[in-house]
Amino acid sequence: MCGIIAINKKDNIIKSLLKRYEKQKSRGQEGFGYVAIKDNQVIDYQRKQSEGEIKKCLNDLQAKNPDLILFHHRYPTSTINLPETAHPIKVKTGENDLYVIHNGIINNAKELKAKHESQKIAYNTEVIERTEYKTNGQSYYTANKKTFNDSEALAHDLALYLEGKQTELKSKGSIAFIAIEADSKGQVIRLLYGRNESNPLCLTQDSNILALTSEGGKEIKPDILYSIANGQTTATPLEIGQTDYLTQQIGFTNWRSWGQDDEVADDNEMTLNQLEAELQELEEMKWEAELGGDYDEVDLIEADIKEIKRKITKIAYAY
Repeated sequence: MCGIIAINKKDNIIKSLLKRYEKQKSRGQEGFGYVAIKDNQVIDYQRKQSEGEIKKCLNDLQAKNPDLILFHHRYPTSTINLPETAHPIKVKTGENDLYVIHNGIINNAKELKAKHESQKIAYNTEVIERTEYKTNGQSYYTANKKTFNDSEALAHDLALYLEGKQTELKSKGSIAFIAIEADSKGQVIRLLYGRNESNPLCLTQDSNILALTSEGGKEIKPDILYSIANGQTTATPLEIGQTDYLTQQIGFTNWRSWGQDDEVADDNEMTLNQLEAELQELEEMKWEAELGGDYDEVDLIEADIKEIKRKITKIAYAY
């Protein structure tokens, strides 16, 4: 689970950013990053592990008075918390750079990574993990395990689409993203954003500010790629692959709008909250088991996770 924010504002942009971060900070406080723009030029790009580190960067950034910033805060689900695995994820689209922040999970990330690597596309968030155990003065290590940020698969997927090398997005999962495309000299070409039904992305706009956030504002329509360039916004229909389950942890449409009465919805909300808590606990247990190299335990936990997701789906689609 992550939070994403983009703000375009002429003054006090850091204050506006932090205000919105505080409202949605429960979406993730383990891994942070931003890319900052002034006068259509990239002026700063940072990825940090802790809130203290990123707030120090933002404090220093105030003196540069940026007018556009993309900000990401995360709860890591596919990698450990390292600056190299945090967002924004920077990839190439032709000769240009694409900075991408994503909230969600890409279910077919491994499949996409294999396909991308066959096209000579390198993954920048890949890390090799191993766990050290010490006993009686001796050190023992688990086998090396490669992991990567699944959001990078979406970033390369989007880059290939923008470059015209494919006619659709091939990523499947829960997706809400914001991206900035800039040329090789850091000159911004356009701001892009979109989502599918599984994840929220909200817009607040008036004469003083344009803000995109995971929480607050009016939800944008799903399956549309929005692009802002030279002050003009275009909206292009684009199917953004759905996930096979819906959960409020990664965002989904409120079931009240699907015809349930309030009593049923309240009961479902209580059950859903319990299931989400169990899901998060199991994800953490799975991560610990993977770090410890106990892959039999990982298989057992994955079976439990699958069952909880099935129950979440049943509630989400109930009338």
